[in-house]
Amino acid sequence: MYVLKDLWEGNITPADRGYRKGSPYARLIHQANESEDEFYNHLSDAGKKAYQVYCDQQAHVEDVKDCDTFIRGFRLGARMILDVVGEYDSPMVQINELNTAE
Repeated sequence: MYVLKDLWEGNITPADRGYRKGSPYARLIHQANESEDEFYNHLSDAGKKAYQVYCDQQAHVEDVKDCDTFIRGFRLGARMILDVVGEYDSPMVQINELNTAE
């Protein structure tokens, strides 16, 4: 099992997520959709076209932001792993190591 290979081959897709019905997130999405529908219905045809362009551009912005957040989180996790497996010169000593401490 190689996580990077699975990620490369599309077997792991961290961006593909859903949400549970009745969850706080589901309620917020429902409210936002209702507000958007009400807003959209008050627009002229030209306004609807402009709004759709805006929504498409905003979706691209969100994709870039989400990708960057994923990469930064992954890099932070990798650095944390390196901290765990790397050497650490602690100023403190474990109690069971007191007899050998300098």
